[in-house]
Amino acid sequence: MKVFAALYTFAVLAVVGVSAAFPPMPENVANGGEALRTLWAAASQGTFMNVLTHNMRSIQGPWTEFLTTEGEQIVNNYYREAFREKHNAAVLHGHSKFVRMAKFDITEPYRFQPNSDAYKSKVAATLISTFADRLAAAREAQLAKDIHRPPSFSN
Repeated sequence: MKVFAALYTFAVLAVVGVSAAFPPMPENVANGGEALRTLWAAASQGTFMNVLTHNMRSIQGPWTEFLTTEGEQIVNNYYREAFREKHNAAVLHGHSKFVRMAKFDITEPYRFQPNSDAYKSKVAATLISTFADRLAAAREAQLAKDIHRPPSFSN
């Protein structure tokens, strides 16, 4: 009986370990440029940043705008769905920290264990992937605008 209990515990931990891993990089992030891929890579290793490092400065402005306008709502929606009425559990799994980062109340990198807390990994991945979607949409809109702009003539 103890053998079965041990096997069951091992099987449960194996499944939890797999589901807690940081998700693979989505296409929108992979195609979003080096700075966006670097942001994803940092988060996948357990460091979520609102103030980006020098090698990601090209996206700092849009990232700040995204986090301050959409970040808090994305975080709240995720934790509301994941934890329903369990506020303390949501806080334990990073809700307050991500909200404070979206508001820039704190600016130090948020370090977490991506292989042991699927909730933090999912929030970080969702924020970055949604940001990648916004960047792609902005690039497409700019391209469409440029295509439809009449040529300028100067003498």
